Amino acid sequence: MEEGNNANNTNNTNNANMSSNSTPLNPAEAAAQALTAASDTADGTSAGRSAGAGGGIGGNAAGGSDGGRTGRNGSGRKKWLISAGAAAAVVVVGGGVMLSHQADPKDTVIDAFKSITAEGQLNPSEEIFGTKELEKLLQNKSQILLVDDSAMNRMLLKEILGGDYSILEAENGQECLEKMQAEAGNIALVLLDINMPVMDGFEVLKAMNANHTIEDIPVIMISSDDSNAVIRKSYELGASDYVNRPFDARIVYRRATNTIKLYAKQRRLVKMVSDQIRARENNTDTLVGVLSHIVEFRNGESGAHVRHIRIITEMLLHRLLEISNNYSISAEQQDLIPLASTLHDIGKIGIDEKILNKPGRLTPEEFEVIKTHSMLGAEMLHKLENFGEEPLLQTAYEIARWHHERWDGRGYPDGLKGDDIPISAQLVALADVYDALTSERCYKKAFSHEKAVQMIQNGECGAFNPLLLQCLTDTQDELNEKLHPQMQEKQEKE
Repeated sequence: MEEGNNANNTNNTNNANMSSNSTPLNPAEAAAQALTAASDTADGTSAGRSAGAGGGIGGNAAGGSDGGRTGRNGSGRKKWLISAGAAAAVVVVGGGVMLSHQADPKDTVIDAFKSITAEGQLNPSEEIFGTKELEKLLQNKSQILLVDDSAMNRMLLKEILGGDYSILEAENGQECLEKMQAEAGNIALVLLDINMPVMDGFEVLKAMNANHTIEDIPVIMISSDDSNAVIRKSYELGASDYVNRPFDARIVYRRATNTIKLYAKQRRLVKMVSDQIRARENNTDTLVGVLSHIVEFRNGESGAHVRHIRIITEMLLHRLLEISNNYSISAEQQDLIPLASTLHDIGKIGIDEKILNKPGRLTPEEFEVIKTHSMLGAEMLHKLENFGEEPLLQTAYEIARWHHERWDGRGYPDGLKGDDIPISAQLVALADVYDALTSERCYKKAFSHEKAVQMIQNGECGAFNPLLLQCLTDTQDELNEKLHPQMQEKQEKE
């Protein structure tokens, strides 16, 4: 009993000290006061006083032990407690704690009360943090990596920044890179010395440029070398700022904080723009898909043909880039070619359905009509108002016009030969022939995957770029698995 009274007296003394302390606490510190009190008491009584005191110190709440608000159940035991400061509220429920943040103290209290029913119980849908969870929450600060071979320098920087940031330390450049890799995505800033053993600061910047981490993690150089050449080199290698020793603690803190905030805003802006671009691409993808399916529907074919052409084209293109440097294909074109491939037969909109869907062999005259679909499609695309500004339309034009050309020059409509045929059209030509062979048509049955590949390799279905034939051979198992999974399962069972 005496021990309990002593504990309460100690808590009362601590609370009095907190109330009289003129040093303002940030929200995390105010919450920590409540956390300490909550962990010291079973029923939350002292937690109320401490949380109230913490709230008052944090920003002019009701003040001292009167800052808390408590609720009781029928037995008289306190079930919940709320303490509000200018920037934080702490809700203590038995041994659990819930932390809320608001710009206005009234909003903080309102938020906390919204979680509580008339009976003084917390809403079961609300998440309640236990003591350990809240400690983790309070410690969830941005991380700064201090890289310096001097323990004294690291200690000074930690003293300046440790109150608001989690600190990681490295003694040299090699250890710095290892910690950045281990903490990928969790480091907000690197403070980097230049002259260090094992690997100096410039070598770290070069490594960060090589693996592109310099684009995501800002670096502030800190050095006693104030020569223009060194400072210029730091900026050229991607450093965001440069601080000379000896330094002013307030300037270091402000520069570090401003850099972290700037990069955070930049990341939000990049994400917003990326989301807008992605939304536009999705809309374009959807519209192209709808249009190409209309063409296939009119042609009496299933929408699977369009999907297959895109998959095959993408796989062949990916493999081509792996085995050859013969073609200069930008990252943008790598996305555009598979998408534009779905419009390869758009010209068939202008062909008579009776010819398109004729079940028997076409007459020479009818075949000549069918052959006009490539130019019809190209002309449709070329006449679009924004053709000159849209790479997608230009790539679709190449494919629509030349996907029936042959490597030996015996194709149509222009009789192009070899690499005079755009690589986009070459890729789709091979994809189109493969899918036509392995799909059932109104005039033919489907060939097996193996038979189709054999016919193409033997030159029975036209002449193709030898590199693309190699790509087909290399990807044939993956193609079969993706496009004909049911057929493959049947063959495996047999």
